[in-house]
Amino acid sequence: MINRIAENLYSSVLFEDFEQQISTGNLFLSGISGSLTAFLVNFVYEKSHRKIIFVSPGIEELQKLKDDLDVISSCENISVLSKNSAVENEEYTKSLTFLADHEDFIVLISAEEFGRKILSKERFRDSLIDLKKNDEYLFEELLQKLQEYNYEKKDFVDEVGDYSVRGGIIDIFPENYDSPVRLEFFGETVDSIREFDISTQRSVRELESIKIGINLTSKEDSDSGNTHTDIPVSDMGKLTGYISEDTFIFLDEPEIVRENNTDFDILNELSAYKHNS
Repeated sequence: MINRIAENLYSSVLFEDFEQQISTGNLFLSGISGSLTAFLVNFVYEKSHRKIIFVSPGIEELQKLKDDLDVISSCENISVLSKNSAVENEEYTKSLTFLADHEDFIVLISAEEFGRKILSKERFRDSLIDLKKNDEYLFEELLQKLQEYNYEKKDFVDEVGDYSVRGGIIDIFPENYDSPVRLEFFGETVDSIREFDISTQRSVRELESIKIGINLTSKEDSDSGNTHTDIPVSDMGKLTGYISEDTFIFLDEPEIVRENNTDFDILNELSAYKHNS
């Protein structure tokens, strides 16, 4: 049913005109509502661009857009980046990981995020630990990194930002994963990587690799409304630093965005990024 609707829309005169506009640069949208927005975004994704950023003045609109895209899009890397998101811990780091380290994503961003200071792209990428099955990694060094990265040691992992240790097993719940992950070591070799269910402790699925980065929003920070504590000023940057030249940008309701964010010129900043077709 969804595929048939998409086929009919994408073959319409409206979308033929829209396809011509894509080649001219990033797009400003106004007056478009409902699921049509999701079909427009997915149209660009399917046709030509695998890196897409959608900027909107409101978080509620982004959450609805994500729900629609989860249904109609083949993209597996869709997330909402907003400090005020209901699932901010998981989504925030997941979004930055997509922007910094993936070639295929649709990231939906609340406009106010462009006015915040965040961990720079270079520092974020440098912090990522890439663990692969059967690769060697020093067990004690990994534990030290988890402490440095603001993970909290527990007897059992029960929420994002926790880790636990039992013999040669490390359980960890990174912000950029939907479920906690169990790392089993044989000496200094990663023997297995498995997602597991918190309530049953049973494995959900096997993984070939996992990326672990800095825990950007600790529990104490969430309570106080602060983020990125104990990070040197020299390691901070702006969200625009995560945008590569081959990223296609949608800006929803640009005039509303301008009115709501008078302390920084988001339109000028984003207009500097022209995707390479």
